[in-house]
Amino acid sequence: MASVPPTVVLCREYFGPARAAVVSGWVFAFHMVGTGWRIALTAGIGRDLSGSYLIAWITAAVLCFLAAASLFLMPGSRKAVSEVPEEIQDEVNSAAME
Repeated sequence: MASVPPTVVLCREYFGPARAAVVSGWVFAFHMVGTGWRIALTAGIGRDLSGSYLIAWITAAVLCFLAAASLFLMPGSRKAVSEVPEEIQDEVNSAAME
């Protein structure tokens, strides 16, 4: 399942093209950190208590279905940011010159 392209598109749509790369980077970083300690630890504890990973798999499936269902609750598409704030435009211009 590829989640990066839709995430980048959402970041670009909601935060504008100038900020999309930084925001999607932070989203990716927090996703990896959160998954690394929380899910691995929880699945390990469940395995120690029950002797099986079945609880972890069922929980993951339920969370996936809830995440998919939550898409129906999202508001309509927002307008894309048409103007780049001046301080960001200065950063973009200076980065392009380097």
